[in-house]
Amino acid sequence: MGSDLYQRNGTIAYYIYFLTLVALKALGLASNHKVYQICFVIALGFLAIKLVLTKYSAVELIAVILLVLVSMIGLIHAKEQTYFLAVISIAGMRGINFKDLMKHTFWVHLWCTIIAIAGGMMGLLYDKTDGVMHSYGYMDYNVLFVNVFILCALVIYLRYDRISWVELVITSAMAMVGFYFSRSRTGMILFVFLWGMIALDQLHEKKQQNKKRAKEEGREESNSLFHARFGRRKKSLYRYVVLIPVVMMAISFILPALYNAFEKTKIMYKINHALTGRLFIARYYLKLYPFSLFGNSYTFWSENAGEILEIVDNLYITIYLYSGLVMLLLYIGALTWLMVSMVRRGYRKELMITAVLAVYAFMEEFPLNPSVNPFLLLLGACIYGFDAIDCGYERKQS
Repeated sequence: MGSDLYQRNGTIAYYIYFLTLVALKALGLASNHKVYQICFVIALGFLAIKLVLTKYSAVELIAVILLVLVSMIGLIHAKEQTYFLAVISIAGMRGINFKDLMKHTFWVHLWCTIIAIAGGMMGLLYDKTDGVMHSYGYMDYNVLFVNVFILCALVIYLRYDRISWVELVITSAMAMVGFYFSRSRTGMILFVFLWGMIALDQLHEKKQQNKKRAKEEGREESNSLFHARFGRRKKSLYRYVVLIPVVMMAISFILPALYNAFEKTKIMYKINHALTGRLFIARYYLKLYPFSLFGNSYTFWSENAGEILEIVDNLYITIYLYSGLVMLLLYIGALTWLMVSMVRRGYRKELMITAVLAVYAFMEEFPLNPSVNPFLLLLGACIYGFDAIDCGYERKQS
């Protein structure tokens, strides 16, 4: 009885912690804002309650402590808070019902986004504009679209088992409104890609159901060479999906290298233009920073990065620059293991969204921030296993 009470109180404390962070980001508050800082400190207090009330195995406890220490090194060395925030948020996920948390996250995110956009439109909150584009309530145009994109992803996740044209129309309308104000081309491309992945998954699942039904009815399927090859190709769909993080990490470094070698060619110019200058920025920083296993210091950044004053807009390169090759490979390894586990368990909706966000990380840095990307919390399964992070599926009896 006492153990259940502790667990319930710990769960409530974590909900307060995480939903506070979601609300702060959805309202467009920056980390240097006083209101954000006050609320963040209070939220950390609730996270501490959750961590204290949770029972861990010895292995889990050692893993959590090591990850927190590593993230604190990055916090002190490079003054990068995102990694620390990601690790402590993931560490608190033991015993949390992920699907239920996402339901609450959706409503908090929705209402706070509405408040931010309405406040920006009325001139009560910040609005970056050039007369055509607007960031209504947010510091940048892309930040506005990212908030809308995550809302769309939450709608799709929560309705995935009953997904239909209704969700397509609703999320498309949301994305078009976000695009109209922000003109975020990359964000809109990723939204289309998200629905493309969903379509592939739905077609694959329908084919598998038809095969199962045919088998139950005793009907034999064609044994033609074409059918056999086509069937194998369909079965391997998810095997290709799990490679996305590795592929996107490789492309993140290969394209800037190609741009450096063939900058004056038309094709590289067009690719860089399509990616809104991201190859130029990535090439600049990769040449500026020396190779590092554990990242470069904040002092190096502040003394050498003043020429263009741009963020990298690529999560893979950002992790490498701030925290080094070791942390980047650790992140990619964990993400790949997570997606492989999703395939084995049949967690299709989690797999599709995680894959799309891994592609989005090629063009933005937000996927590592749990208060912006709540699906990052699924990485808690790398520490505790999926049985300790309830995604709403029936557990198989051993």
